[in-house]
Amino acid sequence: MAKTHQLDQAPASSTGASSLREELNLEYAGTDDLTRMAARLIENGEFTAAEDLLQQALEMNPEHLLCHAYLIICVASLGRNDGSTNDMARKLAEDNPNDPAGWFALGHLDLLAGKRGAAFAHFAHAKDLARRDRRMVAAIDRKDPRGEPVFSKLHRDHPLNNLLGQVRALFQSK
Repeated sequence: MAKTHQLDQAPASSTGASSLREELNLEYAGTDDLTRMAARLIENGEFTAAEDLLQQALEMNPEHLLCHAYLIICVASLGRNDGSTNDMARKLAEDNPNDPAGWFALGHLDLLAGKRGAAFAHFAHAKDLARRDRRMVAAIDRKDPRGEPVFSKLHRDHPLNNLLGQVRALFQSK
């Protein structure tokens, strides 16, 4: 593992950075470790602290796809989405079509924009690509706003699951 910046040196302005320093007190961390910590911060809504960790991780490994995906999510979630985050996520997915990271980022951005149908499609594609990566599948499942399929033995996109899922949603909304 490569030596990274001490978390004691994290900017005081980053929300959650001081609690992260106290909780973890890490001197050595790899890109994957920093990315996992950033993912936890993102789930807790601490986007600024996560962005700081992701920047450190990208200094160590500028080609880390999942790190780029999470950074795109942070920037968009912090309201600094001028359209470039969508372009960056789309480019990440198109340049690496067999890696779920870009599709995961696209799904997250679609959720932020209120495009649930597109988010479903991107999350489903990311999940298909990430079948063997338990962490990525778990992250996708946490973000995917759809409920469980009505018939778990059938594929989620089976017409019967789609129809009965819509009926279930109709009754649950009343």
